[in-house]
Amino acid sequence: MPSLSGLEVQQELNKRGVDLPIIFLSAHGDIEMAMNCVEQGAFNFLVKPPIPEKLKDLVEKAIKLNKSQRKIKKETKELQKLFSQLTSTEQMVARQVAKGLTNKMIGEVLDMSERTVQSHRSKVFAKLDVGNAVELFQFLSDMDNSSNL
Repeated sequence: MPSLSGLEVQQELNKRGVDLPIIFLSAHGDIEMAMNCVEQGAFNFLVKPPIPEKLKDLVEKAIKLNKSQRKIKKETKELQKLFSQLTSTEQMVARQVAKGLTNKMIGEVLDMSERTVQSHRSKVFAKLDVGNAVELFQFLSDMDNSSNL
């Protein structure tokens, strides 16, 4: 893309959902340009000519971070897929259990009997392969927080 600036290429990659890390190299960059690139998602911004060791270290860090982010995204998708297999009622019960509410309290909030809550709670634990409310809370936290990457 010879007619595009580096920032325009970055914006196009962002539009296309490409999540590769970008390190800008510029002989004519200024602080405003560097800040703009980083705000748009660039990993870093270096002035030419870069110090070879610094560039190598940045590339290694960028690759390591990208691999980690991709792993988290994959795990998050797996958690979301598992959670989506719950019925809507089971999902509501799961969120209430994760808040630490008792079966009786959940029944009052969701207008169902305590026995019905117990049944849904048991199904949620089995389907999500969690053993208690703390593990369920962690499951939901991982699922919800990881999707913000």
